[in-house]
Amino acid sequence: MISGYAIKDLEQIRALNSAVRSEIIDIVELSGVSTIKQISALIGRSPHSLYFHVKILVTVGLLIETGVIKNGKQKEIQYDVPDRPMNLTYDLTIPDMNSAVQGVVDGILSMISRDFKKALEAKAIQKFDMRHNVMHTRAISWLSAEQVQELQRTMYDTISSFKSEGENKNLQKKNLYALSVHLVPLSNQKKKYLL
Repeated sequence: MISGYAIKDLEQIRALNSAVRSEIIDIVELSGVSTIKQISALIGRSPHSLYFHVKILVTVGLLIETGVIKNGKQKEIQYDVPDRPMNLTYDLTIPDMNSAVQGVVDGILSMISRDFKKALEAKAIQKFDMRHNVMHTRAISWLSAEQVQELQRTMYDTISSFKSEGENKNLQKKNLYALSVHLVPLSNQKKKYLL
């Protein structure tokens, strides 16, 4: 069984149709309790552009207010996720769930493209020995149901390890990376022509 917080409510999933809101959840899940000012510094957006998105995430329960800190004369609300890790879990028999999940996937794919473009523009892609500090690939394969389950376990373990490696220790020696994984059955299989 997967531990952490299950994002399964239709309204929660719809809230993540925005790449900005998905990015906020990712950064708070990684960084821990954060103010809007801290979140904005980590994702490279102005604080004013985030208030609307944070309010929606609080309303649907994906962010919780954990306290208030005083910064000079201003008070800043601190936010956290309800639990870690945050896991997208959905029931496609629920009306409108297909379009909600598709919106999340579209947002993730948009972030992947944007992040890669920014890394290229910033000349952040570096070569180490024979490899670069970036990886992108696509593969297809014929898999049984058992193989799919085993691959999902491996992917979950990899993501859990990736997240634990990124914990806030010795941040001066670390760079922020993104890892996105999609495993999807291809619907245009023409097995009858192969058998």
